[in-house]
Amino acid sequence: MAYLFVVLLLIFSAGSAAAVDEDARWKHYRDLQKYDPAGMIEKARLDIAKARAAADEHAELDALLRLSLGYATVDETSQQEENERRGEELAIKLGDTSAQCWYVDGRAWVMWGQGKWTEAGALWDEAAAMATRLGLKRVLASIYTNRGQAHQVAERRAEALQWLSKGYHLYEEINDNDGMARALLYIGAVYGGPMAPAHDQLRASEHLERGLALVDMKRDRRLAVDFVLRMALTLTRRNEIAKARPWFTQALSLTRQLRLPHLEAIAEFHVGVAEMADKRPQEALAHLYRARAIFQTVKDPSFQPRVLVTLGLLLAQQGRREEALAILAEAQPALAAVGTAENEAYYLPRAAEAHAALGNYAEAYRLVQGARDAERRRTEAQNSQLAEEL
Repeated sequence: MAYLFVVLLLIFSAGSAAAVDEDARWKHYRDLQKYDPAGMIEKARLDIAKARAAADEHAELDALLRLSLGYATVDETSQQEENERRGEELAIKLGDTSAQCWYVDGRAWVMWGQGKWTEAGALWDEAAAMATRLGLKRVLASIYTNRGQAHQVAERRAEALQWLSKGYHLYEEINDNDGMARALLYIGAVYGGPMAPAHDQLRASEHLERGLALVDMKRDRRLAVDFVLRMALTLTRRNEIAKARPWFTQALSLTRQLRLPHLEAIAEFHVGVAEMADKRPQEALAHLYRARAIFQTVKDPSFQPRVLVTLGLLLAQQGRREEALAILAEAQPALAAVGTAENEAYYLPRAAEAHAALGNYAEAYRLVQGARDAERRRTEAQNSQLAEEL
């Protein structure tokens, strides 16, 4: 079954029949990722080795696409640059335009993550133009939704809703419930951000409930994780932590079943934050320490500053001075390794609060000033990017 769509690569054309075949191909890939993304990665790695040994470039590209999609599904893409380059080279060589769309979309994400918003937008435009030219509606809807998700992460609400709405309506046009659910998930995330007011959190819940109604929780376990965790976060931000707990429990269970340590650590972190807000420090410490341990295992630096500074703050509030200072000292190089504006915005005020709780008022004042400077730089960077795009 892994090579079911290799023949499609050999007969690929720009006609309507090819568009139908390519939609089926990407639906097949997505079906593979739903239930066991870790298993999808393992199988793809084996198939890449077999294809290279047989010098079969079509089979190699098929396996590379499955590998890329699998890693994107488990949020572990940082070590895949070589495979991504090889996949795009093969897609161009073999004339596989829909695969090219996937890799161009991936490069857009990289550019976006580096703060190069204009370059990312140009790449998304390129991918969308290719998909439109070939009538690949499912691929095009995915590009729109990915672009909307990127804007959601960057807290650019109007643009996020614009692209996510386009993705949702295109998925609706082709009766793709999975795609509609994914678009609704990110629309919910737009309305349910950490600082969103209560009425927006309610709108977030409404969109999440609509999306959940479209998800087969037993079959599409990976998408279920995102919905369950997002619902828990929205309830927490509405100060309904007792209602959030069963959702958090389900999220942790699913991440362990699916062997998604990165997402498990993120879920543990959010549970810790929720328990901290609910004045349950011992439960919060247990979850935050587990999140720290998992992140050390998966060697993912992106979320570590948040985990460490939250843990340091809680320890400081509990009067555990030496432990707090040790964790805060661990957090500083973690922040330097990542260095994103979003992490600075989270880290600096909490580090200031922790040092104030420990009586280190001079350090707390320095960090408060740093937080103000970081917020100013962040605003200036966003305004500069918007000016470039206009």
